[in-house]
Amino acid sequence: MNGLRTNLHLVRILFSRTQSGNELRFSIAYLIYRFLPLPKFIKIPIRNFAKRILKAPVSDDYQEWIRNYDMLTDQDRQQIREHIRNLANKPLISIIMPV
Repeated sequence: MNGLRTNLHLVRILFSRTQSGNELRFSIAYLIYRFLPLPKFIKIPIRNFAKRILKAPVSDDYQEWIRNYDMLTDQDRQQIREHIRNLANKPLISIIMPV
């Protein structure tokens, strides 16, 4: 039971707007970035996106969040295009329609 209380306490801190919540979110983001076995061309855009979110002021307005973060920048699009150009096996998308 004590372990459950500790976990709930950490979840409360994680989602709180306090300095402790900010520190915990940054620590988790750092650990994920540092130890996630992904190539740098994938990790860097993820890191940059996480930095934008973690440094932003906390808001409960979902539409404001969409305007600020749920869009690709020109740099993101360029990195995606470059990654696709460098794929050894290009993806093939087929659409099957019943007739």
